[in-house]
Amino acid sequence: MEAPVCPRVLLLAVALAVPAGGSARAQTPAAPAAAEVRQWIADYFAAAPPARAELARRLDAVPPLSATDATRWLAQIKTAMARQLLAEARRLNGADFRDFKRGGVFRVAAAGVTMKYHYRRGTKRGPNGYPLYLNFHGGGSDPAVNDSAWEQAKGRYSVAGSLIAPRATQDVALSWAVPEMWPLVDRLLAECFLLRDVDPDRVYVLGYSMGGWGALLMGPAMADRWAAVGASAGGEHVDRAHPENLRNTPMILQIGTADHAFRRYELSRAYGARLEELHRADPEGYLFEYREHPGAGHGISDANTPRWLARFTRDPYPRKVVWKPVDATGGHVRTFYYVALERPSGAMDIVVSRDQNLFRIERASGTNRLTLRLSDALADLDQPVVVERDGKEIFRATVARRLATLLETLAARGDARLVFPAQIALAW
Repeated sequence: MEAPVCPRVLLLAVALAVPAGGSARAQTPAAPAAAEVRQWIADYFAAAPPARAELARRLDAVPPLSATDATRWLAQIKTAMARQLLAEARRLNGADFRDFKRGGVFRVAAAGVTMKYHYRRGTKRGPNGYPLYLNFHGGGSDPAVNDSAWEQAKGRYSVAGSLIAPRATQDVALSWAVPEMWPLVDRLLAECFLLRDVDPDRVYVLGYSMGGWGALLMGPAMADRWAAVGASAGGEHVDRAHPENLRNTPMILQIGTADHAFRRYELSRAYGARLEELHRADPEGYLFEYREHPGAGHGISDANTPRWLARFTRDPYPRKVVWKPVDATGGHVRTFYYVALERPSGAMDIVVSRDQNLFRIERASGTNRLTLRLSDALADLDQPVVVERDGKEIFRATVARRLATLLETLAARGDARLVFPAQIALAW
């Protein structure tokens, strides 16, 4: 029988909702003026990490927010982040910046690395912005082959939404999993959300050949970023990619039955079989389509992929989250929907479900702590939030909306649909 939950679980979590100490009124300093807070927010996005931490500490002194306050401050934070992104894009792109919102070849930087990419603005805007198709090119370790594949990727698919085709930063066979790629993709998406009017709930990742392999890996590794995933003529090991993460993210996978180089067909078939197994065990999740092209080798027709993807819109607040962190990200992906881990690893296996203000940790192997991120879209934050683990209640309290939390969660990805003003840190 499991030992009773230690009281420190509750205390750790409540610390984020209630000021520490016996007399909060006596120990809480005067609230900073609104003008001062706005300046801190503006300074935050231009600051180096140590200075950001200090600014976040100052912002945490702002009294808890109401739902209306959170909405108002979020608009100011988005404006401040957009200004900083715009300044950096102008600096990186020089004279090319004049076409930044229309289309061309541009540069984005993250993790000390600059990546080139082709951008084409969509012809049809949806009610919440343009859909975006992120298309990874094929190739390998030959720079000339990769350059050619990148040129092909720019026009391979006909899409009504906006299109981005990145140029791999390294000419290696596993170029879509090099360490800098994960922060670069998040930075690129943030620019699209805040500067190019892209709908965060209609972002699709797809690719062919090496790009299809990249989609098979990055699709589940960052599944909460995508509305759907398309992978063609690629191959990836299920044990490395963790398709379990695709519970709420549809995928179409296409492969020729004679495409045996690098075991593409065998790996794709195993990937499809794994998705079928997961869907059978959880019929409400793991929507996918696996298409074999009989007798075809590496060249298959997948022009239908964008149309298949366009049927789907991301649910940023799914009722159930399944997360097995992908080690290839190097720990970059620390938040998956509304679940966060300080040091994620592939040895962890997390399942969290929610029903209004009740959150259930159904499985949490490989770790004894996690954080739940909360917003008014997920729960009624003016009422107590309850967390259960293994059928036992481990937390019950009203959780405060904090300005620092709101800012830090937007700054991480620029995705206004996945920002959270409140959080609960749990340990057991």
